[in-house]
Amino acid sequence: MIELLRVWDGESIRDPRAWVRLVAVRKAAAVVRSERRLREAQVVAAARLEVESLVPATAEAESRYEIEVVLRLLRALPPVQRLVMAWEFDGYKAADIARITGMKDITVRSNLRHAHAQLKRLLEAENKEVGTR
Repeated sequence: MIELLRVWDGESIRDPRAWVRLVAVRKAAAVVRSERRLREAQVVAAARLEVESLVPATAEAESRYEIEVVLRLLRALPPVQRLVMAWEFDGYKAADIARITGMKDITVRSNLRHAHAQLKRLLEAENKEVGTR
């Protein structure tokens, strides 16, 4: 309504109620787009994690190799699944991840389920490949 007062000269807007509703819808859509961009930025940031920053320099060679394998497998996941797996790895539950990231709880749980299944398949393939060498 304040926006209407700023622009209304008494003649240019034929239906002030419709105009206010339209402006309100557009502003709400802009907020939703802004929040979506923030969530997408979080996904991209999580996807850019570097192996070196996650693997301690003091890790034993075998342990370092295992960590690098896990991180390589995680990178094979879609960005959203990678994001929720990172939060889960840090000890957060699905409800916490949903609250923090702004995602729906059911979406987080679905992405975790798909990520777990995909990681299992990838790990089985990795073990078969290592076994045939």
